[in-house]
Amino acid sequence: MIMKKNLLRFFTMALFATMLTVNFTSCTEDACANVECNNGTCFDGDCVCDVGFVLDPVTGDCVSADPCDLVTCGDNSFCLDGICECDAGYEMDTDGNCTSSTGKFLGTFQATEPDCGVTTPYEVLVEPEVDEPTVISLRNLGNYGCNDVNGDPINYHVLATVDSDNPTLISINNYETCSTVFSGTGAIDGNTLTISYSATYDDGTGNSTTDNCTAILER
Repeated sequence: MIMKKNLLRFFTMALFATMLTVNFTSCTEDACANVECNNGTCFDGDCVCDVGFVLDPVTGDCVSADPCDLVTCGDNSFCLDGICECDAGYEMDTDGNCTSSTGKFLGTFQATEPDCGVTTPYEVLVEPEVDEPTVISLRNLGNYGCNDVNGDPINYHVLATVDSDNPTLISINNYETCSTVFSGTGAIDGNTLTISYSATYDDGTGNSTTDNCTAILER
């Protein structure tokens, strides 16, 4: 009889505990019931953003993460869509550094122009143009022997622009120096710079003359 009473007491307490638990659970509010998480999942009332998204502290929304936030680019470069790109006038070398696009052109060259009968080499100095990262200076291109107003020889130069899409190419766009207008294009391959150019000038009789030559420069 005592055992039956104890069992009855046990089942009564168990039933009460179960009812209490159910009642307590039913009264607990869902913290995520009124939380809308775009591009994320609600957890305990807070939005946990999906991969590729971050929480905007102002709006509380999950917004697309900037892929450049964790990317550090070196000198003369910037981040675009998570990838480092070189600034204008620079190109990426095999080490991932952005170096000047003009660097490959610089130096002292010996030039000949076989198609114009110039077989004896003359010197052309290629230098960077100050404050112009995509421009080079070709000193003495054509070897025209320019003189100043007093008849004294001067060092003239022709400016050329490195192509932004193909930095092995250059262009000369109607550059006037030494009473001569130069135009043309060129390409470098290792230590050989080949420039096809035209030079228009007064031949001394009041008539305009144009030379069309290909200069082969060897460094």
